[in-house]
Amino acid sequence: MAQPISLEIAPRDPKRELLARIESAPSDYAAALLESCELLEALRVSGLLRIAKAALDSHDTLIETVAGAANTETAIRATRNLLLLGKMLASVDPTIIEGIGVAVADTFGSAQSTPADPPSFRSLIVNFFSRDMRRGLGLLNRFMRNLGYQIKLRTRL
Repeated sequence: MAQPISLEIAPRDPKRELLARIESAPSDYAAALLESCELLEALRVSGLLRIAKAALDSHDTLIETVAGAANTETAIRATRNLLLLGKMLASVDPTIIEGIGVAVADTFGSAQSTPADPPSFRSLIVNFFSRDMRRGLGLLNRFMRNLGYQIKLRTRL
């Protein structure tokens, strides 16, 4: 009768294997290993490592909470609006946005130096003859016309 072949596997020592791998690693890795150990120690001391571990331990609860909050009509509408605002801002030339920012800062940034009395009717009329005022009014007029057209398209049945 045939004799079974005996198979004896030496017990594994993961710690010894790890130390052997570290010793046989190139010296370039030694500095990286030391820096990563310092980073881990700094994370442990500051408590960030404990927070990260707690977040990983409770990932199911965290995901359920975020998914539940994101599944509301308000969150869906807000997300769609943010995407549309991003698309709208991406379609505008950045120099225009910069000009709007400067105009807002020039107009409202010095609100304390603005006179308390409203401008006279005559000064308003004089402003209407300014090229810049007409240019701004023309831009607002074109915007309002386009906005009205878009409202008309979206309210038709």
